[in-house]
Amino acid sequence: MRRFGFGPAQTLILVSALVSSALAGCSMPAPDSLQDDVRPGQQWFRRTIGGGGGQTGIAIDPSNPEVVYVTTDNGGIVKTIDGGASWLSINNNIGNRLLGDIEMDPLNPSVLYVVAEVYSENLSWNDDPVNGELYRTRDGGESWEIVYAEGMGGGDGRAFGIVQWPSTRNILIPYDSNNPRRYDADDDRLSDVIYIGGWDWDASSADKRAGIWKSLDEGATFAQVALPDQNIWVLRHHPNDPERLYAGTYGDGLFVSADGGAAWESWRDRLPIPLISDLAIVPDSSTLYVATNGFRTEYAGEAYRDRRGIFKSVDGGSSFFRVNSGLERTSLNFEVLLLDATDSTGQTLYTGPWRGDYQGVYQTTDGAASWAPMTHEIREDPYWFDDFNNLWVLEQANDGRLFATTWRGIYRYEVERGRWAITANGLGNVGVRQVMFEPGSDSVIYLGMLDSTPWKSLDKGKTWINIGNGFKTADGSRNASASSFAISPAQPQVVYAAGIGSSGSYLSAVNKSTNGGAYWTPITNGLPPTTAEAPQWQAQDIVVTAYDPAIAYLALDLRSNGGRVYKTVDGGQHWSEVHAFAESPTDLAITATDPETVVAATANGSILVGRQGGSQWRSSHLGMGMIYAVDVFPSDPDRILLGVNVTGAYLTTDGGQTWEQVFDQRDLQPFISDLALSDFARERYRPTIRAVRFDPRDPDTLYIGHYPDRWMGIGILKSTDAGQGWTLLADKGWQMRSVSDFDLHPASGNLVVGTWEIYYYYQLDPE
Repeated sequence: MRRFGFGPAQTLILVSALVSSALAGCSMPAPDSLQDDVRPGQQWFRRTIGGGGGQTGIAIDPSNPEVVYVTTDNGGIVKTIDGGASWLSINNNIGNRLLGDIEMDPLNPSVLYVVAEVYSENLSWNDDPVNGELYRTRDGGESWEIVYAEGMGGGDGRAFGIVQWPSTRNILIPYDSNNPRRYDADDDRLSDVIYIGGWDWDASSADKRAGIWKSLDEGATFAQVALPDQNIWVLRHHPNDPERLYAGTYGDGLFVSADGGAAWESWRDRLPIPLISDLAIVPDSSTLYVATNGFRTEYAGEAYRDRRGIFKSVDGGSSFFRVNSGLERTSLNFEVLLLDATDSTGQTLYTGPWRGDYQGVYQTTDGAASWAPMTHEIREDPYWFDDFNNLWVLEQANDGRLFATTWRGIYRYEVERGRWAITANGLGNVGVRQVMFEPGSDSVIYLGMLDSTPWKSLDKGKTWINIGNGFKTADGSRNASASSFAISPAQPQVVYAAGIGSSGSYLSAVNKSTNGGAYWTPITNGLPPTTAEAPQWQAQDIVVTAYDPAIAYLALDLRSNGGRVYKTVDGGQHWSEVHAFAESPTDLAITATDPETVVAATANGSILVGRQGGSQWRSSHLGMGMIYAVDVFPSDPDRILLGVNVTGAYLTTDGGQTWEQVFDQRDLQPFISDLALSDFARERYRPTIRAVRFDPRDPDTLYIGHYPDRWMGIGILKSTDAGQGWTLLADKGWQMRSVSDFDLHPASGNLVVGTWEIYYYYQLDPE
């Protein structure tokens, strides 16, 4: 999974006072010079790699088209103030990282609303309903407040259901340009009326959280006013009448209301497919357009191809006809449809297919009589921009400029060059699996993340180089994503790495490089037979000894049964099984002693300690839940630190005979007072720790990384008294705080941290 435990061992070549004679005589180089662009008191610096993941919403300031906000499926929210040339994270104190739609209050461009997913298909707590949350900023993202969630407001206190996939246009704020105070009775520049389109995947529950939800008091309370059984895919109002609403549903067609949502008429029989993903309504006319998408249903198949696509009505919706000329080679599944506001004739529109071949943005200038693909930029680095992948959202600024979000990044249309250009500088939203310093340097960093071969930085994360050449599955048939590194302190150019499949899927991959990642070779001789098509095991973590680059350990999760620890003494030419157990392994740690001690953590709460080079094993079940992370003090095999799901962090100083809980719910509470969280969230906000590290210079100095699943984490905490007290390492540079991994440089004390982006922390203020 991740190699949390080996950070001290891999760098103990720099701290000889703590290690065995195997490292005797090694010098301790001075830390690299502390250079960066800083502001007073800043220690955290955001390091991104040019975007990734899915971007779920766009909002553009009508008074300044240089200011754009974009929400992401995992990485929170980003903002540009230079028209997309660069993006900065503005999560600040927002309480949730799984964000969906974002809408700007038409009365005030500094006020924005964001919906967040709490539960979707897979419920985390069986007794809780499907629901979502609504957040608001009044200052352009500098600070956030929880507006509405489960248990808030009057009435029954229920919240609407929200999912990110595929419901992304579910906030509607009506506005009457002829009477701006129509929806602002108290003249405070906050719209009184807010609609939310609910979505509820939980078909088994009688408590439906889908349908139309409406607030009349600036979001303080919401009522489910209509269509409780309908999952709302898109919610729009007519440009000439804000009380005339259109609701596209996932499975039951199009509904229309003429009275602000009190009563609804079904138009299901007017369209041949009941999955309505978007609408575009031409002002001052009887023309409207509808997009359909067979997403995750039988309608996505070839049997329904002639019924999907874009539809047009010229009689106010009484009848529709297909307008797919020029789109025939696409999947005919469309997520978004945009009417060009600069064309007063209503003839210019934009759309783009969801999945399939021939992706990109398509344009019509003749009222959808014909469509043509628009040119888009192709970039080889990062490699995910070598294709335009799944158009998700389209928005247009008041000056006509266009922005689009996709499965992999953000695009802006360049009129002068006639193409969609990638504008992902500073985007983030990549799923970091592991970050690791190269022994001897706090500038050289290895990075493993979802859906990508490995990366490397030579300058503290300011720039990144893909080092995926040869990084393959065990059978060599396909590329793998890097999930865990083990770098030899004795020979830092020797790097072992484990891999995973797309989006973390099960895959068999173990590779080695002898030239710092310039080229990789699969090393699986002696491991169970497997293929990329039918993987029989997944490598969860890998570690290497401090004194010999040829000795390494590998934790395998077997598809058939339980876990195994394998060892190589010849640099991966052959692996031998040294321990078998019934549980699934999650993490490995190793000491710097000779012989080494290896510690394995498991998903069911067991710790396995392998003494004398893994020849003698002892296991104990702690009964504390899934263990995400383990570290062992480099010169003391009895001192072990654990990061555990839900319950926090644990420390033993006697090899596991007794354990002390050194971070729990009570320790967490003082650090969450400023987070925008509902009471519902606070009751479920847990001290889940996914990354832990000893400071190899001091056995009482501990670091832990917090990651409470869907809600935003608090970041990195440090203790200098063996967990009796904790300090939060935080400043304004630290925005995405859900920590999946981190590494500590033992000489400088600097940190590199992986969340849904990368951060660098200077232990001292850089000069």
